[in-house]
Amino acid sequence: MLGVTTTTTTPVTTKTWECITCKKDGKTCKANGWGWVEHTENVTTPSTTVTPGEYQPITVRPEVVRHPQGGVMVLFGTGSYYRTADRIPNTNQAKINAFYGVWDRLDGTSDIRSEHLLAQQIVKEQALGDFDIRVTTSNPIVWHKTGDKPEGTPPSTHLGWYLKLVHPIEGALGEIQVTEPRARGGRIIFTTMIPSDVVCDFGGEGWLMELNFLDGKQVSEVLFDLNGDGVFNLLDLAPIQREDGETVLITPSGKKSKVGPIQEPAIIAAGTREYKFASGAKDAGVEVTTENPVDLKGGRRSWLQVH
Repeated sequence: MLGVTTTTTTPVTTKTWECITCKKDGKTCKANGWGWVEHTENVTTPSTTVTPGEYQPITVRPEVVRHPQGGVMVLFGTGSYYRTADRIPNTNQAKINAFYGVWDRLDGTSDIRSEHLLAQQIVKEQALGDFDIRVTTSNPIVWHKTGDKPEGTPPSTHLGWYLKLVHPIEGALGEIQVTEPRARGGRIIFTTMIPSDVVCDFGGEGWLMELNFLDGKQVSEVLFDLNGDGVFNLLDLAPIQREDGETVLITPSGKKSKVGPIQEPAIIAAGTREYKFASGAKDAGVEVTTENPVDLKGGRRSWLQVH
């Protein structure tokens, strides 16, 4: 299923964020657009489309969060894992999947493409302690505030960001994003997988990724407790050598799963730390990740059940 499709049976008009551009070939639906769709009985009217360029299937529901300058951020990844052929990694360089954060200004702007977005990158994968981790870029975003679309290559202003799911050295490995993302405390949390049709690979590999939802940067605080000492400090950062030869310590943006491909994690906050429980394909295991808790100012903290 692509997107979230609902219909109303009353004259009340509602809006949902849905796939609104599809090309069907038999049973295949290749999505290259999402938008706000108004529902008044059976009448639908799209207002905004997002076109990643080369067709990329979007098979999970996006996360939608308010943008501080108006409108909303729409956060989603691409990839499919529901057909038999999806077990074989697609390493076609022209069809690399990505994770997107797109600013919908709710002004009817259509045909937003990758060239209108800020590019973030996976720049390093390495072992750190007992884990394999990923480091991503923190390129600054400049929001495009006028009614037209950004120009230039790369653009000087942006309508959002994207992160290609590609290994920094080996290139395209067929990585996909097929679990629902979740926004929490300024972060966007999602998992990815690299499929494998080898029986002993338990379906392939999996990654837990966390970025700043507004611009796709690394989170500003120490994220993972990688050495398991119960504190978040310099020992949990990755040493990265810059172009000028200086070594800097960087917060990893991703952690490789030890239980194969994983589902979206359940999150339990526990004071000075936060736990993410993710079930994996390998031996039906559950991996627990200890993290620096997010700041959850505002929002609903409790409620009253009315019968």
